Amino acid sequence: MQTQTNDFYDITYPAWTFWEGGPAISLYPRGLGRWDQHRISVRKAAKKWPWKKKKDVAFFRGSRTSGERDPLVLLSRKRPDLVDAQYTKNQAWRSEKVG
Repeated sequence: MQTQTNDFYDITYPAWTFWEGGPAISLYPRGLGRWDQHRISVRKAAKKWPWKKKKDVAFFRGSRTSGERDPLVLLSRKRPDLVDAQYTKNQAWRSEKVG
């Protein structure tokens, strides 16, 4: 279920359930799979990569659910030093601005 409100511009955290499939990204081309299993690897990676070792770059991967996300993707193309934002592939809604 998707809702819209004027109280917030957009929600950029994963709003889908972490079950079989899910959005595919280069690290997980078939999707993240089951969250109850994936969170174990997330915990291990968090120990290996503390915040001080991470890049100072905003990161977003998500679907083209509306045009509200276009400015973030466009900014990423102009300033990859600040933002790494891309849409996931095979989405039904296609933005005219981003293509």
